[in-house]
Amino acid sequence: MLAAGLLQRPASERRTFVECAFFGNLAYIGLPILAHSLGLLSLGEKPELLATAAIAMTIMTVFNNLLVLVVMQPKGLTPPRMIGRLVLNPVVMGGVLGIAWGAAGFGLPVAADRALQTLGGMAVPAALISIGGSLLNAPLGGRLGGITVATLVKIAALPAAAWLLAQWFGLSVADTRIVMVFAACPTAAAAYTMASQMGGDEAFAAGAVAASTVAAFASLALALAVT
Repeated sequence: MLAAGLLQRPASERRTFVECAFFGNLAYIGLPILAHSLGLLSLGEKPELLATAAIAMTIMTVFNNLLVLVVMQPKGLTPPRMIGRLVLNPVVMGGVLGIAWGAAGFGLPVAADRALQTLGGMAVPAALISIGGSLLNAPLGGRLGGITVATLVKIAALPAAAWLLAQWFGLSVADTRIVMVFAACPTAAAAYTMASQMGGDEAFAAGAVAASTVAAFASLALALAVT
């Protein structure tokens, strides 16, 4: 918010800057990376570590969506409507229902499990292709500086702050990796959708998603290297 305040740009762009600087792609990038890398750290504890990561992701998703609603400040959004949007958010609903389903000990038929895995794997590429298409006609002039700063906040400043907090609280290596990977994730593709729905700057959001997704290769590699 401090960095956005320095931008001599319209309010819609400043709000979108803040959204893109913290709203990370946890489900489709963070969790799959953790599913692989946590197994390399401790094969025996992998299920428990993944459960920790899934619960942390769900809590962060709820909090992030609430912050987006506060930051974007759409007109006519009363507290009851804000709670309704949060509860009915598909990512929030999916996370809560998934944890409840697993806690109850239920499973899925093999065919359904494979079909859902395939659909889930298509989500990020499809979203990025759509956002890339929107960039063809997006007026990025005057926005590139803000997009660059928002990307640096998301993939550099946020992971650095996360690492300091992990050291402060004395987290284990595995828990520190969970924190670092989630912090180092690029801006979520949903940031573009939410910006378009809430009167934000769509072109800025599209540019920030694309730029942070490319740059996150470095931040995620570093997050894994230091843990």
